[in-house]
Amino acid sequence: MKVFYSKKNLGDFAKIKKTLQNKNSSLLKEVKEINKFYLKQIKRKKCKNCNRTIKNVSFQSFGVSYSLCKTCNHINGMNEDTNKFLKYLYYTNKEDEHINYSKRYLEDFDIKVKNIYLPKAKFLKKVIKKRNVKILDLGCGAGHFLKACEKLNMNGMGFDSNKTLVNLAKKKLRKNKAKFSKLENLRDIVLNNGGDCISLISVLEHIQNPSEFFEIFKKSNFKYLYISIPLFSFTSLIEHAFNNIFPRSLYGPHTHMYTKESIYYICKKNKLKIVGEWWFGSDFSDLARSLILSSKSKNNTDFKKLFDKYFYNNVDKLQSVLDKEKMSSDLQLIIKK
Repeated sequence: MKVFYSKKNLGDFAKIKKTLQNKNSSLLKEVKEINKFYLKQIKRKKCKNCNRTIKNVSFQSFGVSYSLCKTCNHINGMNEDTNKFLKYLYYTNKEDEHINYSKRYLEDFDIKVKNIYLPKAKFLKKVIKKRNVKILDLGCGAGHFLKACEKLNMNGMGFDSNKTLVNLAKKKLRKNKAKFSKLENLRDIVLNNGGDCISLISVLEHIQNPSEFFEIFKKSNFKYLYISIPLFSFTSLIEHAFNNIFPRSLYGPHTHMYTKESIYYICKKNKLKIVGEWWFGSDFSDLARSLILSSKSKNNTDFKKLFDKYFYNNVDKLQSVLDKEKMSSDLQLIIKK
């Protein structure tokens, strides 16, 4: 197995994610609205990862109760992500256009491809040493990862349930393709297509039944599965403490959260081999955002200089400590049958 750690120039990543800082109030309001709707759903009785009974509330964050599974160490929201909840979250009108998220994905397309998605595509090529890797990108969004694959001469087909994003992808892609499909068609898409690798870039945590998806993957013609997921980490603790700051990881659409133990558990349970890992996170960038937005001196020039000197200029070094301990906020996995 190939294991990689950390990612350089997290400051550049933070600039791309500047929206989180500039629109904190509106994003926080949106989270509270989503959580309010989520809390109306039926109570969760079984772990979303291992299907064992869960009972006790481990902690609460932004009004939502979470339980740490004693069997697989998965973090479960104590309400189900029902069909009603998913429809509320992703389908906001008759045309199935997911308006709430679309606007954010349309910003800075090229710089996101270069700084966020191209490194992921390169990681995939390092692990799967094949000249022409054929990708099936599920939840392809606006086609950022498919565009990165194009730059590395990897062929790909993507599917997404958001027509607005798919239409943008069609404008940006030259060789690879993006198509619209409803969420309930996931099984047919996987079993009726062929290739080398299925990619789930920030998608697995949104799938209603992850265990069922792994079964579908095992029945498919694909040999590899690329998963990019957020993990419960230091960032989650930061979000728990700063309840006036938009939570990037544990919020709204993320009704549950993987840990290192729970993702290893589900791979072992399905007899899947992990052949590549890349541990990197933005925990300290998240801490910086929380500290800056919570400070009464955030608009003071001298304070900004001091903050950069004593904290922000050391973000890469600080983050590498968590990454090397496999405790980062994000994980890239290449899995093989």
